[in-house]
Amino acid sequence: MADVASGHEDFMVVDLASSQAFVKAGRLRAIAVTTSTRSSLAPDLPTISDSLKLPGYDLRAWTGLFGPAGMSKEITERLSSELQKILARTDLRSRLLAGNMEPTPQGSVEFATFLVDQFNVWGTKIKDAGIESE
Repeated sequence: MADVASGHEDFMVVDLASSQAFVKAGRLRAIAVTTSTRSSLAPDLPTISDSLKLPGYDLRAWTGLFGPAGMSKEITERLSSELQKILARTDLRSRLLAGNMEPTPQGSVEFATFLVDQFNVWGTKIKDAGIESE
């Protein structure tokens, strides 16, 4: 961010949480969000999908809760349920939003589907780009 702010780099893709201080200080200009929908943290910013006419473009930072392979469905569902309750608390949501983090909690089934989609999307992109592990 310092390199973009000082003119050493032309642009960058970075999460809202770490860039907002630079944007608010006028050191960076936010152009668009990379998610498929506008962010409540920056509702005036268009999506890249809309501004560049790239239908389906969706790149988002995310965090997930994982457990050991073979963990029982009952424990998985209990952890998921408790996490949903915690993330639904208005005091926590307010603190996350104040830190420029927009929580979008998902249940375990929805999160598993999201992960499969991400593996498919990025696996295809890596293959198409000819990227190989070293």
